Amino acid sequence: MTTKALDLSRAARGTLTDDQFEVERAAVLNEWPTGKEIDLDEAISFHRTQPPVKEVAKLYTQAALSGAPIVYPRTGEASLDDHIDTLLLLREQGADLLCTHADSYTRTLRFTEAQKALEESLSQGSSLLNGVPVVNYGPKRMREVIFQTPLGNQYRQGTPNGRLASEVVLAAGYRSILGGIIGSIPHMRDMPIGECVHNWQYVDRLVGKYEEAGVTMHREYYGALMGMVMPPSIMCASLIFDALLAAEQGVRHISLGVNNNLHLCQDTATLRVLNRLSREYLDRFSFQDVEVTSILHMWMGAFPQDEARAYALITLGAFTASYGGASAVIVKTAQEAFGCPDAEANAVATRLTRACLAIAAGQKYPDSSKLEDEMDLIERETRLIVEAALKLGNEEFGPSVEAAFEAGIIDIPLAPARGNAGKAITARDAEGAVRFYNTGDLPFTDDIKEFHRRKIAERAAKEHAEINYKMVVRDISMKAFDSRLLVGFE
Repeated sequence: MTTKALDLSRAARGTLTDDQFEVERAAVLNEWPTGKEIDLDEAISFHRTQPPVKEVAKLYTQAALSGAPIVYPRTGEASLDDHIDTLLLLREQGADLLCTHADSYTRTLRFTEAQKALEESLSQGSSLLNGVPVVNYGPKRMREVIFQTPLGNQYRQGTPNGRLASEVVLAAGYRSILGGIIGSIPHMRDMPIGECVHNWQYVDRLVGKYEEAGVTMHREYYGALMGMVMPPSIMCASLIFDALLAAEQGVRHISLGVNNNLHLCQDTATLRVLNRLSREYLDRFSFQDVEVTSILHMWMGAFPQDEARAYALITLGAFTASYGGASAVIVKTAQEAFGCPDAEANAVATRLTRACLAIAAGQKYPDSSKLEDEMDLIERETRLIVEAALKLGNEEFGPSVEAAFEAGIIDIPLAPARGNAGKAITARDAEGAVRFYNTGDLPFTDDIKEFHRRKIAERAAKEHAEINYKMVVRDISMKAFDSRLLVGFE
C-alpha cells in the first residue's frame, strides 16, 4: 500500500486517514527513546482496567449538570515522587482534578536538556524544572502517577508541538490533555501557523483513536495563553475553531477555557456567549454527539507581590466562574509574582476557591441591559470572525484557521508568532472592560469599530490622558487599576 506523505507545514484537510496518521506516528515515537515503550493496544487495554473515577470527561459532565465548577490548580516538579506527594496534598485540600504541568524543555522538544536538568534536580534534591519532563520519564514511569493518585489526571502543555508528550501521557493512563492550536500561538515564533495546526490535529486524532476504542477522553483548549488582557471575541472565535478541529479528528469531550479579564460583567458575558456559540457551531457541522463545556482561567497576567491583593484576584476568579456558568475554574496562587508556586500555596488557593464557590452556589449574575449589550457585542464580533475565516477556507477547518491568520482575520494581540498579524491591540475602557485600541484587519463592521474608538476615548478623557500605547502598557502591567481595586499595584 502506498501512502501519500503529509505536508506537515500546512493544516490537514479533514480527518487524518489511518495511513497518514501511522506514517507520521512512526516518526513521532522515534523522537526520544521512551517513545518505543508506547503500544496503543496495550495502552487501551490498561485504560479499560481503570475505575470510573479516573474518567475526566464524566467529571465535566457532572459539573455542567450540577452547576458546581470543578476546582484544580496547576503543578509540576522534576521529581516524580515529589510531584505525586503534591498531587495527594492538593486532593486533600479540595482539588477535583489532578494536573501535571509540562516543563519548558519538554514544551520546546529539548529532551536532552530536560534529561540533564532532571538528573541534576534528583542529585541536588530540588527541582530545576518548572514542570514534569514526561517524555524523559516515559509512559512506564508516568504510570506511577495513575497508580498512586485517587482522581482523574490531566496533562497541561502550552506548545505548538505536543505530539510525543501527548503519546506518553495517554499511554501512561492520563484521561485529559490541555493544549491546542490557537492557544499555542503565543508560545512560538518561527513555526508556520499551518504546521502548528497540523501538530494539534495529530494529537486530536490520537485522542480520537482512544475514543473509537471505547476509552473516554477529555480535551481542554485555551483561547490564547497570553498573560494579559484578551478580547472576548478573539478568545471565543479561537475556541470555536479548536472545538471544530478537535471534533473533526474524533474528539468527543471538549472544554474551552477563557481568561478572566477582571471585569465581572464582561467576563460573565464571555462565558455565556462561548457556551451558546460553541454548541451552535458544533451542531451546525453535525457534531451533535460532542460534549462541550467552558472553563475560566484565573487572571493570567502579572500578579501583585502583596498577598492580600493576590488573594483578591483569586477570589474574583472564583466568583466569575460561578456567575458565568463555567464548568471548571483553574486556580492561581498568591506566589505567582515570584515564580512557580509551592505545594502549600496551591493548597491554600484551592481551599480559598472552594470557599468562594460555596458562597456563590445558587446565585446568578443579575440580568441587565448592560450584560445583554456585552453579550450582543461579543456574539456579533465572534460571528464575524468565524464566518469570515470559514469563507476563506471553504468551510474546511484547518485551512480556514491558516488562511484567517494570514489575512489577519484571527489576530492574537502581542503574540510573537511571525504568522500572527499583530495589528489588533487591546486596552481597557473607563470601567475596566477590554476593548480594541486597534482593530487591525479584524472583519468588524464600521459601527463596531466606532464603538471601540469611543470607549477608548472615554477612558482617555476620564484619565486626562492621550490615546497612545502608554494605555496598552499600563493595562498589561495592571497599573490601570492603581486608582481602583488594586491601589498601589506595582
